[in-house]
Amino acid sequence: MMYTVFLIPILIVVVGFLLFKFPPSKPNWFIGYRTNKSMKDEKAWKEANNYCGKLFLIVGLFELVLSIVLLVLNYLSISFSDTILSIVVIVQLIPMLITVVLVEKKISK
Repeated sequence: MMYTVFLIPILIVVVGFLLFKFPPSKPNWFIGYRTNKSMKDEKAWKEANNYCGKLFLIVGLFELVLSIVLLVLNYLSISFSDTILSIVVIVQLIPMLITVVLVEKKISK
């Protein structure tokens, strides 16, 4: 169970990298940061995907570092219960929601 705390940060980093380095070129309903505001026009689409990619990279790397700290603490005999690790995984989702709010705010301007 301890290694599951790495799943979300790694996924966030991968998605962030892909959105930042290889953003979808045109609005579509399959790949990219897809909201009504971001799909309004190509400029909003590009800006939303680029910004979301940057934020996901930052958030994912930060969460990855925290996960490594948890892993080190776990091996230093501070054993975490499955309940605590489940809470950590759920808390890791909160920055993703904040990212959505920040991206929407940026493309609204």
